Amino acid sequence: MCIDGASQSDKDLWATHNCWWDFVLWQYRAYRMFDDDWSGYGFFDACNLALPYPKAVNASYLVTYGLSDNYSLQWHGTIDYRHAAEAWATDTHDEIYYMPSEDRSYLAQAETGRFLAEDRTKMGCLLFDLGASTNNPATRAGDYVHEGWHHWQHKHGYKTDHMDGPIGSCTMGKGGCDWYYWHTVGQFDFGEMWKYTSDGRFFHSPNQAQVEFLCDIAELSNGFVPNSVRILAKAEANQRLGTRFRNSVGYRCGDPRPW
Repeated sequence: MCIDGASQSDKDLWATHNCWWDFVLWQYRAYRMFDDDWSGYGFFDACNLALPYPKAVNASYLVTYGLSDNYSLQWHGTIDYRHAAEAWATDTHDEIYYMPSEDRSYLAQAETGRFLAEDRTKMGCLLFDLGASTNNPATRAGDYVHEGWHHWQHKHGYKTDHMDGPIGSCTMGKGGCDWYYWHTVGQFDFGEMWKYTSDGRFFHSPNQAQVEFLCDIAELSNGFVPNSVRILAKAEANQRLGTRFRNSVGYRCGDPRPW
């Protein structure tokens, strides 16, 4: 099982909604987190932040309400990130579901093209273990977007795996590298992040989708989002920008955004 316990950033974000019950009842349907999968992970104790399922709810709250939707500056709108993260079918991906996993070899893992079974995303214990640096709502929310983009790849006929590294500017090992497809802030209208062209002018890799979400949270979130969450979002985004992309990416969260 995962090691129970809440991080400070989880506590800080949780305090802004205090287990808002209407949201909890909406979340398990929107993310298709079923009681038979999550019953041993806090599904029936959904206000106990020490447990994995409430932490998953906390991250969903960040995706749903965290952004200011600054049209002039955000990479993408809340609607784009929600369509990546939530489980129901949209232009971004077909219907999926989420389940927990005790595997600690990954943070989360999209499973696509399953024979006679629904596609799904597994959330590993590293997203929930007390003491793990990745036990925080920003990382979990970013992984919702990242894995959702693997499901985007599957829906739109692209390979769903990462490149093996180290390669180019990517310092990661097996299955750790992506391309970064540069675009300006205004290139995608809100609601159109899912669109793509084969020449890469309109395109995202999973790590890029995650980084853009994290940078938006770090810099353009609503005022209630705690500073502890923003700091972690910025740190993870910049770590990924420096280590996860085969091509060198000059941009870092905190830099002026390209138009």
